[in-house]
Amino acid sequence: MTLTRFQLKIFAICSMFLDHAMKIFEDVLEPAMGQTLYTAVLSLGRMAFLIFAFQLAEGVWHTHNVKAYLKRLFGFALLAEIPFQMVKSLILTGKISLSFGLTNVMMTLFLGVLSCVAYAFSAQKDRREMGKFAVFLIALLAEVMGTDYGGFGVVFVFVLWYTWHSPQRWRAMFWMILFYYGLWIPLALLSWGITFLAVFESFMYLAVSLGTWALLRQYHGEVGQKGGKYAFYLFYPVHLLCLAGAYCLVM
Repeated sequence: MTLTRFQLKIFAICSMFLDHAMKIFEDVLEPAMGQTLYTAVLSLGRMAFLIFAFQLAEGVWHTHNVKAYLKRLFGFALLAEIPFQMVKSLILTGKISLSFGLTNVMMTLFLGVLSCVAYAFSAQKDRREMGKFAVFLIALLAEVMGTDYGGFGVVFVFVLWYTWHSPQRWRAMFWMILFYYGLWIPLALLSWGITFLAVFESFMYLAVSLGTWALLRQYHGEVGQKGGKYAFYLFYPVHLLCLAGAYCLVM
């Protein structure tokens, strides 16, 4: 089986929509589905970030204008923040409210690409140690800002980009997923409390993420259907607005 870049994008946006819809309508869906099934379906949302990070890491290598690439990502991060804040508040409190910040996943992806560009610039000046320090600072910034996936998200994009032309790329991606979902989250459970549902959720997140890793290995550089580049960027804020609107109408 071979997957194209376009098909991977479809997988990613479907996963993202499912994740946000499940969380927004949790009060209705969880009692109807049961906690175990609800958690299993919700875990499919873990696919989205891994696919988007993978494609952006590739995009850094292929873009002819890295400044325009960064501006586009930052612009859509700004555009998506209000819809993201609306949905986030609905998930946490059941009410729409706005708070100051740039914490949506587009900001994480922007910072991830920025770390790649910063390292590449330093490497051209033969200052690789300075480049590594820049990556660390950008990852730290993501943690301080509280963006989705935080510093891990930034480092994940950077490592994919750094190893893109290396045979170690898939191994590096595998171990990063295993660290994040197989080690960090279970350790966090020790402080949150260990329950069947918490352990099941961690297992499902790990299983889906490793499944996504296997799925990405079926991609061999084929573009597939062309066009609609900005449509995929716009899908993020638009689907958040639609879900928030649907919640207000239905709930």
